[in-house]
Amino acid sequence: MLPSTQRWFRLVFRLALLLSLFLIPRTGSADDDPHVNLPVPPVEQPADSAHALARTRAPGEIGVFAQSLCVERPQDRPAVLYPLYGSFAVLTGFDVHSTFAALGNGGRETNPVVRGLLASRVAVPIIKAASAGAVVYVSEHLWKRNRTAAVLTMIAVNSAYGVIAAHNYSVARR
Repeated sequence: MLPSTQRWFRLVFRLALLLSLFLIPRTGSADDDPHVNLPVPPVEQPADSAHALARTRAPGEIGVFAQSLCVERPQDRPAVLYPLYGSFAVLTGFDVHSTFAALGNGGRETNPVVRGLLASRVAVPIIKAASAGAVVYVSEHLWKRNRTAAVLTMIAVNSAYGVIAAHNYSVARR
């Protein structure tokens, strides 16, 4: 039978994998999208306005004011970011759990920032949650400029946290 830490790790990993499958958004066709092909009524302007004197609109043509109200459809978030965020949250939890498991078995914390916080079992999860929130925040802003960089960043961070948690659990087993 597996030690309780390994059983817990496998159970949470399976649940995270299952949850991330449900977090992938459904992709639909353009017919399902409410932002595509919305009719914009023409805006009438007073007859004495400078625009009306400059030129007349054809019937059904959109006026200058209506064009200024039309905004571009925002770029869609990469669908893979949702499961990456979910797995990152789970891996952050594994990092906290594995850190305390390793410390309980005689290991020592090598991160000098976290080492000073280990006196309080409440401070470490709070700091880890705050740093995880910061990573997600940065990734949310990054995908609007470079979708590939955001996805690759989250993959790299998830990989690093997975390696850290696995190392901590190996120290806890010694």
